[in-house]
Amino acid sequence: LYVAALDDANMALRDTGADHLALRLVALRAMVGMGLYEDAMHQADALLEESTMAAIEGKVWNGVVAAEDGRLAVPEPSLAPNDRAALLAIVGHCAFALEDYALALDAFTASLGYVRQVNVLYMQGLTYARLERYEESEAALQEFHDSVADVPHTYWADMGIVKGKLDKFDEGLALLNRSLSVIPYDVRTREEAGYQAMKACDNGEAKAHFMGAAHLYGELLPYVDEPEQAPSEGQRRAMLQEHAKVDKAIGMSVYMNRTDYDFEALSTPLSFTSIEGALPSQAGVMLSWRPPYIGFRRERTAELFGRVLANFQPHTSEFDKESYQAGVGVQVKPFRSANVLASLEQLFAIGDNAEDNWLFRARGSHDWGEDVRAGDLMILQATVFGEAGAFLAEPSRTYVYLSGKAGPSWGLSQALRVTLPEVVALSRSESEDDAHERSYSQVGIGLAVGLKGREKGHTSQQWLCRGYAHYVYGWFMDTPDALDNNAFEGVVFGVSIVR
Repeated sequence: LYVAALDDANMALRDTGADHLALRLVALRAMVGMGLYEDAMHQADALLEESTMAAIEGKVWNGVVAAEDGRLAVPEPSLAPNDRAALLAIVGHCAFALEDYALALDAFTASLGYVRQVNVLYMQGLTYARLERYEESEAALQEFHDSVADVPHTYWADMGIVKGKLDKFDEGLALLNRSLSVIPYDVRTREEAGYQAMKACDNGEAKAHFMGAAHLYGELLPYVDEPEQAPSEGQRRAMLQEHAKVDKAIGMSVYMNRTDYDFEALSTPLSFTSIEGALPSQAGVMLSWRPPYIGFRRERTAELFGRVLANFQPHTSEFDKESYQAGVGVQVKPFRSANVLASLEQLFAIGDNAEDNWLFRARGSHDWGEDVRAGDLMILQATVFGEAGAFLAEPSRTYVYLSGKAGPSWGLSQALRVTLPEVVALSRSESEDDAHERSYSQVGIGLAVGLKGREKGHTSQQWLCRGYAHYVYGWFMDTPDALDNNAFEGVVFGVSIVR
């Protein structure tokens, strides 16, 4: 239709032999509809410039002319206000499509200065939103709403997004849901509704929208062009992950770390106490529960947890029964955008070498390369982790632990990835009441294997299993009395399962 309209307009211009502005406007609008934004914008600019130049009599200097009384004045353009407003609106539409939002806003605002057209007012509101000027966007879109009898369905979604940017989530959700009642298959609007519901702490509605968006991405996937299939699949999985994040109530983690260091045979009186700063071979299990409403609020979490752990006997796979230790506590994630956890835990002795104490911990991590997309054979991944803790009762002590790992991760299947080689480094320091500080560091290289659970029902990942094996070289800050030197080396391996 746009091609036909452009052909008809050009034919009429040739037949008449005159430059009719009405036909030029028809041709320009057709070009915009066909996506010829740069050509249409240049032609509209030329018409605006011609009209201004045609109105100038006398000497021109930077667009300003000398009036008869000698003062400087800007000439009035020869175009009628309606025509000038229409050309400026075309420039605005083209600039908006070309993502030059500053120019688009100037053009729409200038157009509205001549004629208050509601469609231009709507575009001005959208442009304000692109420029993150949300209060002005809200005002423009509201004026549009008040100026028309029949509001288009796109308004509800656009205004809903703006309301969300202003943290008016109740109003935004109402508008987004109204839009979805008309077009329930609008996946972008449903995705936005999920995030706004999550920010409004309405986790039930957030789950429904995230699941709906995931289903829509899945249904649309066979009809998407091949270059867009990987991003669409990524969005589908992202929606499932958001659903799982909001839906999580019960968590579990199991871990086991083993070493073959010579100092493993050195005695350690308590389960949580290190051997000259280095942790012994150990295993444990932790269960957590996230209570409703307060457990997940705008990416901040609060959980109750309980755990049991024990040390291994030196150079064996048997647990030291005297080291069994239990603990219960609460942990919170206070920040939305940072993966930082703080916990307070009551420790209970089970074995004779366990302890009754209070443990405060603060820990955080940051990952690079964790966003694995469909079809990625190899990506570089890195993680840094830090933890600081304090045992508050006797025997009181504090510790600091820092570690990092990095390497190329190879995708053997959608669920299985191998990081080879993986480079690791860590350092740990522990101080006791007597101000005696014990610390050690180590570096190593090896491999890690990650296995994700299959997609099941309402989530993209039920559990994650990670195993590793490294050969490391380490050293104590001070040589322990029972050892000949402060250096050590050996194999470290372990496995963890997290749900």
